[in-house]
Amino acid sequence: MGASESSERSIEREEIRVPNSCFERVERITRNRDGKLLTGLLFESSPAYANECRTAIQHLKRLRHPDILKLLSQKDLREGSFLTEYAEPISEHLKKLGSSQVQNGLFSLANALNFLHESARISHNNICTSSIFIRPNGSFALAGFEYALDINDPVKPRQRLQNEAFLGVQKEEDGSGRDAYLFGQLIKELSQHCELPEGLIELADGLCRKYPEERLSLKEVLVHPALKSDLPLIMDKLINFSLLDEEARVEFVRSLPDRLADLDPTSAGCLLSKPLLSRPVMFCKETHEGLYPRLLLPQDDSNDGILPLTVFQKYTVPEILYIWKVRDIGVRLPLITFLPLYINALQRSDLEKMIIPELHAGVDDVHPEIVASSYEGLAHCVRILGPTTVTGMRPKKIFRDGQLGTQKAVNGWTATATSIIPPEIPTAQNSVFHSPAAASTSAVSSASEEISNEESEEWNEEWGEEEAVDTENTDSTPIAENSYSTPVGTIGPPSRETSTSSHKPIIPVIVDVKEITLRTEEDDFFADMAPKIKTGESLIDKLIREADELEKTSKAEKINTPPEKGIPQTKSALFQLAADNNIEDIEGDVWEAEIAIED
Repeated sequence: MGASESSERSIEREEIRVPNSCFERVERITRNRDGKLLTGLLFESSPAYANECRTAIQHLKRLRHPDILKLLSQKDLREGSFLTEYAEPISEHLKKLGSSQVQNGLFSLANALNFLHESARISHNNICTSSIFIRPNGSFALAGFEYALDINDPVKPRQRLQNEAFLGVQKEEDGSGRDAYLFGQLIKELSQHCELPEGLIELADGLCRKYPEERLSLKEVLVHPALKSDLPLIMDKLINFSLLDEEARVEFVRSLPDRLADLDPTSAGCLLSKPLLSRPVMFCKETHEGLYPRLLLPQDDSNDGILPLTVFQKYTVPEILYIWKVRDIGVRLPLITFLPLYINALQRSDLEKMIIPELHAGVDDVHPEIVASSYEGLAHCVRILGPTTVTGMRPKKIFRDGQLGTQKAVNGWTATATSIIPPEIPTAQNSVFHSPAAASTSAVSSASEEISNEESEEWNEEWGEEEAVDTENTDSTPIAENSYSTPVGTIGPPSRETSTSSHKPIIPVIVDVKEITLRTEEDDFFADMAPKIKTGESLIDKLIREADELEKTSKAEKINTPPEKGIPQTKSALFQLAADNNIEDIEGDVWEAEIAIED
C-alpha cells in the first residue's frame, strides 16, 4: 500500500442550510490528515437541477478572481458535485454585519461583477443572498453561477426562479443591465437586516430604475462615494505592511488608532483583528506606543479603547490566544506587557489552560527579559485566580498583619484597615491622627469625614506626642477585640458632645494605674518567649492591707480597753494634746509617736 493510502484520515461532515439553492445538499467538510486540518464546502448536485449544477461547476473551473468563491477539487465526486474553499452563507450573518463590512463586501461584489462583464463576458443572473458567502476573514465571495449566461444571450425558459427580483428583468436582453438591477435589489435586501448609510440606499435606487438606460452601470458603482470606505485601504496596507518603507510605515501606524475608531466596531474587530496582530505589525515598535495600548484595551466609558468588550471577546481574544502559542521573543514580550489591559476579558479556562502554562515555560527560559516578564504576568494572574491556581502549591500563613486596622465594628464605628501601600501622612482634613503609643491593632476611623475642620485641627498632632481627648469623652472601650486601652485618651470617633463643643480646651484625663487593661497573650507576639514567673502581692496592696488591719485593730482596742491617761493613741489625740499644751511644731512629734505606736 502507498503512503498516502496508509496515512490516517478522519473526515467530519456538517450540513449547512443554503436557502433557495439548486443543490441537493451543502456540507462543511473537515479533514484531518497527518495532523493537517483542511476545511471546505461540498456542493452535491441535485438530480432535478443537474444542468444548473453542471453550469455552476463549469464557470467556477475557469473563473479565477479574488472576490469569487475558489474551487478546490472535483476529484472522486459524482457529476455536478465539487469542493470549494470554506465559507459560510451570508444568510446566517445578516444580523451580525457592520456597516463598514457591508460597504467593503458590496464593493468586492461590484468588482467581481465588473470582471464578469468586462473580462469573462458573462452575466451572473443570480445575484441574491443565497449566492453570497462570507470567508473566515469577513470578506464577501460571489458564487451561485447556476444561471450564468453569455452577456448578450437572452434568458432561457427556466424550470424555476432563483429569486423574485429576477421577475422584473427576466425579459431584458442586456446582461449587464440585469445584473445591475439585481445588485440594487440586493442592497435593499441587506438594508432590511442591518443599518446602512443613506448613500447606499440612494445607490440602490439608482440601480433599480425601471428602464435599463437610466440605471447606473457597475463601473459607476465602483467609483460611487457610498462604497468608498477606509476599511479596504487599511486592510490592503496591513496585508502589505512589510512592503511599506520606514516613513510610510510609521505614518500609517500613527494614524491607525483614529482610523479604526471611525469604523464600526463589528467590522473593525471581524476584519482587522488578525492582520493587526500579525508578525510584521507586532515587530514594529511604533505599534507598541500608540496602537496596542488602545487596541488591546476593551472599550468602556472610562478609557479610549477601540473595540467594545463583546466585540473584543468575539474577534480579538481568539487571535490573542492563538499567538500565545508562538514562542518568539518579539511576540511573547508584547503579549505579557499588555496582559493587564486584556486579562479581564479572558475566560478563567483560557488563563488556566493557556496563559499560565506558557508563563511557567517563560520562567524556565534563559532570556532574562522573558523570565522577568513571565514573573510579572504570573503576578497579574495571582490577583485574579489566587496563589494556589497559579503556583500549584498550597499556601500557608507566614506573615502577620501588623498594620493598623482590623475591619471590626465597635459601638457602631467601623475600623478601616490600612492599605498595603504605606499611607500618606494624614492631614487635618481627612484623617484622625494616632500616637505611636496607641494600640497596634487600633485603626483610623472611617467616620473621619464626619469630623469638623476645627476638630480635625485639634487632632493633628506630631508623632511622639500624646493624643488629646475631650474631658466629656472618657470611654475607655477598646477599639477591637484583643486590643488594650491606652492610659491617656480614647481611640475612636468623637462623641456628639465633643463635636458640638470643639472650642473647649482639651485636658488630658489621668487614669488610675490599676484601671489599665493589660494586653492578652494573643496580642503579645512574644508571650511564648518570655518566662512566666508568679509574682507575689504588690507593695501598694501590701501597704494598704496592713493599714486596714492596723486601723481595725486600733478601733477594737479603743472599744474594749479605755485609753491610759497621758498617752495619745491616734493622730487626732496627738493633735488635741498639742492644742491643749500650746505646742506649735507638733508634726514631727506626731509622726514619731505614730511610728512608736505601730512598733
